Amino acid sequence: MQEEKILTFSLKEWKDKSRVKRANYFIRRLKEKIRRITKIDDVSISKEVNEEIWKRGVKKSLKKIRVKISKEENKVKVELVK
Repeated sequence: MQEEKILTFSLKEWKDKSRVKRANYFIRRLKEKIRRITKIDDVSISKEVNEEIWKRGVKKSLKKIRVKISKEENKVKVELVK
């Protein structure tokens, strides 16, 4: 059975991170939050979500991002909501 949720993650709370490491840090934190929500360790982020976070470069990243989480058995897929 497949479950789907649409969530908005605020990335503002992680703005205190070093400017040259922000995009990498945001992706790591996004995966951690999704692991906590779904209680599944196998999280894969789609190419679109990755490109959206990296769109403005490593230093000037987004303030929030809206994603769709699809949960199947032991896998979680994260996709961008348009």
